[in-house]
Amino acid sequence: MNALNGTSVSDLILFGVVALIGINHVLMRIPGFIHRWWAFLPVQILNLGAAIWLMAIGVPEFNEDGGLSFLNWVLGLLLVFHIVQNNMRLQRAQKTKGRPSPADVRAEQARIEEALRKGGPSASANDDGTTAEET
Repeated sequence: MNALNGTSVSDLILFGVVALIGINHVLMRIPGFIHRWWAFLPVQILNLGAAIWLMAIGVPEFNEDGGLSFLNWVLGLLLVFHIVQNNMRLQRAQKTKGRPSPADVRAEQARIEEALRKGGPSASANDDGTTAEET
């Protein structure tokens, strides 16, 4: 099955799988990539399509040699692992979206502690003009 000047179809398929894994690694390290659906979803669809194709049809030379056919499953499951890993990153990003940063939380805690040291709400007057200590 020679295709392009001595390069077999199996070689091209393997290069494609390596490129897809490389795309996963590069894109998932870009800050905010997970929120760009126009780029996230096609990568996930490519991962799923390649995984299904590898497990169903596989690399031709791996299928010809009976001892290497398990490599189709290994490569397919590797892409499934990337799908799961990317979805876990998406869930983590969606879960933390809208939460204050740790620095904001510490600043708010310091502000509340300072207000409590100065007297806080218990030292303020009630509706009838008396303080909490007087009642």
